[in-house]
Amino acid sequence: MKRATDLFELIKSLSPSEKGYFKKFVSKGEGKKYLKLFEAINTMGKYDEGKLKKKLKMEVRNLSAAKSYLYEEVLESLRNYHGKNNEYVFMNCGLEYSSLCQGKNLFSQMESVLEKGLENVKRLEQHEYSLLYLGEFLKSYRLTNNYEKMEEFIETGYQEYLKEAQLTNTRLQIHLFYMLLMRMKMFPNGIKVKTNLAETFDKIEEVMKHIPYPTGSAGFDFLMQSGYIVYYNYRNDIPKAFVLSGYNFYKFLDITIIQNGASGFLIAYNTYMTLCRQISATHIIKTLPPLIHDFITSLTSDERPLCTLIYTYNELLNELHFQFDKDPQSDKAFIQKITDWMSKHHLPFALGTLTVNLQFAILHFARSRYSQALLSLNALATEAKKSDPVYYKTSQFIQLLIYFETKDWENFSRFLAIASKQLNLLDLSYDEKLLLDFFVYTSKNYLSPGKLSARLIELNEKLKSSEPRKRSVSSLFPLQSWLNAKINKISFSEALNQTKTEEQKIMANKLIAAEKSLDHILETPISSREFTPHLDDRKTLLVKTKLEKIRHEYLKMKIEFYESSKLS
Repeated sequence: MKRATDLFELIKSLSPSEKGYFKKFVSKGEGKKYLKLFEAINTMGKYDEGKLKKKLKMEVRNLSAAKSYLYEEVLESLRNYHGKNNEYVFMNCGLEYSSLCQGKNLFSQMESVLEKGLENVKRLEQHEYSLLYLGEFLKSYRLTNNYEKMEEFIETGYQEYLKEAQLTNTRLQIHLFYMLLMRMKMFPNGIKVKTNLAETFDKIEEVMKHIPYPTGSAGFDFLMQSGYIVYYNYRNDIPKAFVLSGYNFYKFLDITIIQNGASGFLIAYNTYMTLCRQISATHIIKTLPPLIHDFITSLTSDERPLCTLIYTYNELLNELHFQFDKDPQSDKAFIQKITDWMSKHHLPFALGTLTVNLQFAILHFARSRYSQALLSLNALATEAKKSDPVYYKTSQFIQLLIYFETKDWENFSRFLAIASKQLNLLDLSYDEKLLLDFFVYTSKNYLSPGKLSARLIELNEKLKSSEPRKRSVSSLFPLQSWLNAKINKISFSEALNQTKTEEQKIMANKLIAAEKSLDHILETPISSREFTPHLDDRKTLLVKTKLEKIRHEYLKMKIEFYESSKLS
């Protein structure tokens, strides 16, 4: 809350020219009626609230509200007044104007504003702003699908940043690291560009080697941890991403809330739960959510709605994860439950509907409900074509698998002709090329049951020997399970359960290996920092207690999960 004298001190600090500018600034519209309050305070030698109320009792009904409004208007006029002469203010204004232009789809004007702002950024060597402007430029190119210009811009920016960073300044190194992560994410491995994604991976690895850890700052340590998770997840190195995501929960709960508020903590929780589902960490999926729900109840009313939304979304996906083991008769009611909820809520992350539609398709496929699976795949393809090429590729491959499964050779050949043209325009990973080549060969050659079985076994062996090193169909769809079903002549549903059991047997060893390779990160202490989340004092201790409980339970869950994986 502002002190009673804040507005008085602010007005008294203004120069004559600043005051003159303010009067012109508010001379139109709603601000005009606040000029009397401004003049009354300006003529005071010493602030006197009683005299002010008496003088303006006819003009101003709610003095407290009027003072707050006037205070903001004075600050806004100062920003505009100095924005033309103060480069730092101008840099912030450039980002704001860019956002306004984007909202109105004025992308050429957005780029012009950013170009002017970036000139000041480079001249003043403000590297933090440089990263922000870079992100806005990339956003404008992405929104207009101008990938060629985006690619050129990133490469130029990378070379400039590398030259300035000289791999000695920790802050610059972290910015360089995040810029490369943006480069990696801006070109989903589904869009063909000149840039070799493998080269970007190599550059990220090089920068990671030079960043000292711990950095000496808890905030920087948290940023690095978050960046590592994004990187390993994108590289499809799920064990490392899972270990680091869990470590963030254990070590950085306080920092997450301090840096990003409770909603930031729930988004980190969303990432962790996604990884838990990927490795079938059943014990954690069942045990952690009640603790998080208990934590949400201690939040302020402002923070609770978004956190509840993210929590509920994850609970629905957790239920969907276990739905594969339930009676097929319960599918219809459960799917309707998720569909109704999704239609009522706008999720704050792009992959919400993609994930749900993909899981629906896989569930229907496993239950041999092929027509319903195709409906989910069509919905997935429509959405993914605009937002995520990997999900789009996955939808096309699963549709081909369904036609292959049902021996609908007419639709298989027709759809393959259309899909192969689309898929070849995208950047196919090794496993995706193998699968597409298999389909093309099958469509052109008659294969006896024996030869077909031999081809499936050959495809399976090749896929086993080359684990995908980036997001691909194999990381989103259980392709290995489908192949095992065809080779062993069992149902896809049965093969899914077998694969899950086999994966759990080896997952513990993978996680232990991942922890060993990340020892330099996992064993370092973080900087001590007072716990001061954005909550009122009465609830701070309560929230801290609940976070400590989550920490304690996380360690127990981790040990139990590892042990159960070994024994499975």
